Amino acid sequence: MKILHVCLAAFYIDNYSYQENLLPKYHKVNGHEVEIIASLQTFDNNGEPTYLHNESRYKNENDIWVNRIKYLNDWNIIKKLRLYDDFSHIIERFKPDIIFIHGCQLSTLKPIIKYKLNNPNIKIYVDNHADFSNSATNWLSLKVLHKKIWKRKA
Repeated sequence: MKILHVCLAAFYIDNYSYQENLLPKYHKVNGHEVEIIASLQTFDNNGEPTYLHNESRYKNENDIWVNRIKYLNDWNIIKKLRLYDDFSHIIERFKPDIIFIHGCQLSTLKPIIKYKLNNPNIKIYVDNHADFSNSATNWLSLKVLHKKIWKRKA
């Protein structure tokens, strides 16, 4: 089975033990073909959030292809809204049977929706760890991002 992990709602850090790292690893261990689409957001050597400079495609420590895709532009609001360049070509090339979306707080869902409409037998799974303990911590985040934008996208 081909499983695509979409890690665009937040950072993706190579060589860590977050679920974004472990689920693809063990899907591969179990014999599945696995690929990852990830944002340019990561952590530096001091554990601080940072952004990679360029799109890239590479094999990670588990021999899994990682596709780092860029935002529409470098404006902070674009990064906050998770607006990405079209990544349909990555999905179409891989042809997944399952798409696993890690976090639903992203604005660029059209490539996934388009693929699902053209391939109705695939399964899409979404996990979400956002709640009041770690999200919507100020008025703008609560009233605009969560109650207006993310609510419509989810």
